[in-house]
Amino acid sequence: YVDDMKKIFLILCIAIFVGGIALYLNQQEGKSQEKSSNILEGVSKNEAVQKYLEENEEFNKPSFGGKNFVAYKKLGEKSAGNLTEQYLWVLAQEYFIEDGSLQKGTGISGPVLLVFVDKKIDGLRFPRDGNLYINDLREMFPSEVLNQPVFSSKDVSYHNQLVDELSQDVEAQARLFSEASEKSTGS
Repeated sequence: YVDDMKKIFLILCIAIFVGGIALYLNQQEGKSQEKSSNILEGVSKNEAVQKYLEENEEFNKPSFGGKNFVAYKKLGEKSAGNLTEQYLWVLAQEYFIEDGSLQKGTGISGPVLLVFVDKKIDGLRFPRDGNLYINDLREMFPSEVLNQPVFSSKDVSYHNQLVDELSQDVEAQARLFSEASEKSTGS
């Protein structure tokens, strides 16, 4: 009788544990869907991408209490069924105000894979650093994207020019934001 009770107790514990995990995963999936589900409502796809990249601290987390500004160049796109992959070169730069002037904080520039499911942004991926970088690039991006000049190691002038253009765009965004903030606070 005691062995049967131990078996029942063990089965009950396992069932509660599995049920708890299932509930947790279901809640996490719901949160993920909430986060991505409304991103395209009422705005263009480009505006949604811009907003998503600015707000997503996975790519560039501000370290100085500032705001992320983002510019990007679309390198390509591939769709299959309800899944779309958008291949981007992204520059994200934090700006903050110190002693009344606009200052740069953390920043990053690099390739990003943006994933859409059912026309909703579902997440992003970017290559890891170091020895994993090249393998991640090959895994994430099709050859027609990797063959573009921005990835060339022979001539970095295109890459540098692209980053300069994106930097100018980001700085212009930050200046407009800073000026609008000054006007609204009356400073």
